[in-house]
Amino acid sequence: TRLEATGKTSLGPALLKRVQEEFDSVSVSDADTAATITRVWNAHGYCLCPHSAIAVHAVQAQRHSLRSSTVVCVATAHPAKFLSTCEAAVGTKLPPVASVERLRSLPTHATALKKDGANWKQEWISEIKSKICEITASKKARTSSKL
Repeated sequence: TRLEATGKTSLGPALLKRVQEEFDSVSVSDADTAATITRVWNAHGYCLCPHSAIAVHAVQAQRHSLRSSTVVCVATAHPAKFLSTCEAAVGTKLPPVASVERLRSLPTHATALKKDGANWKQEWISEIKSKICEITASKKARTSSKL
């Protein structure tokens, strides 16, 4: 496809007009994101993750053009995922989250996938399938040894 070949795509005029009627976009700076985290923390004692702060800031910036006065922003991540950013914005250490701390204590694994050669997509798929099988087998072995 053109998107795969060039990294670009375009919409026909009619579809573009319809998309522009239904969607809006807002650019939110890092400073605005941090300020939104701070403001919500100070007002409500709730720490937004940066992604959620971007959404809240964008909604507030576009309030005048919204079709409804009711807006729901769904928090997309836990602030613990962005701990240093969130703590800097709220000006205090956030309490540790037990479930996140358990995850951080687990070993991590990474495999570099190179996008070279004619068959790179198939090589990636094969590598990913192989890793899934390894992880599944390892998990089954651990589970059966506990029984």
